[in-house]
Amino acid sequence: MLRWIKSYNTGKDETERVKIYGCDMKWYTTPAKYILSELKDTEDIDDGILKTFKFIINHSRSNKMTRKEKTDVKLFLDKLNEIEVERNAKEFKFNVRILEQSLEYLWTISIVSSTI
Repeated sequence: MLRWIKSYNTGKDETERVKIYGCDMKWYTTPAKYILSELKDTEDIDDGILKTFKFIINHSRSNKMTRKEKTDVKLFLDKLNEIEVERNAKEFKFNVRILEQSLEYLWTISIVSSTI
């Protein structure tokens, strides 16, 4: 398909070209569960982090997050980005990024409530 698109786009005006914007098939629950499993035996997980993990894992995409919930999740993501893991470091960071991207997507499509 990509070869066809490249061939099709050759010589075409910018407005006539086929464009690919990207798609990620993973949602926040899978990477959240992976990250939790990697951190379960470390001292990097406290009650607040565990509570936020559970919130994310159980959160339904059809429900709106309040501004407070969104703020709590953003602080949680900042903490995850500060954690250094020894084993599976690349996989851990990859899953943190997927978690961030899928939540950012939810927030950009206006699923977040304007209430506090």
